Amino acid sequence: MASVIKVERNGVLFLVIDRERLVDDMSLQGVQREIMEVLDRGESRVVLDLSRISFVSSAALGMLVRFRKRRSDHGLTLKMCGVGTMIEETFHITGMSLLFEIYKTAEEAIASFDQQ
Repeated sequence: MASVIKVERNGVLFLVIDRERLVDDMSLQGVQREIMEVLDRGESRVVLDLSRISFVSSAALGMLVRFRKRRSDHGLTLKMCGVGTMIEETFHITGMSLLFEIYKTAEEAIASFDQQ
């Protein structure tokens, strides 16, 4: 079963992480592998959709930082949408909210590409 659902909307590729919790090594490895494959292609309009996730471990936070670095290696930013209240709070406490472009909705994320 895939851990990441790829959906294209208005020329933007959304990577929907299809897990409620990102905590164990097995689920993290699957998600990381699937997303890294996309990021390595250098797609310019990609958004990570976290709307299905309710909890992330510290290992998952590290994975997200690796995704950000991979995007910056290609001269691109990592955008996210659908960040729930609990994860938003975790991002704020850890300072990760400063590392990512975070949008409440997919529509806002799509519009952000037109503003660049």
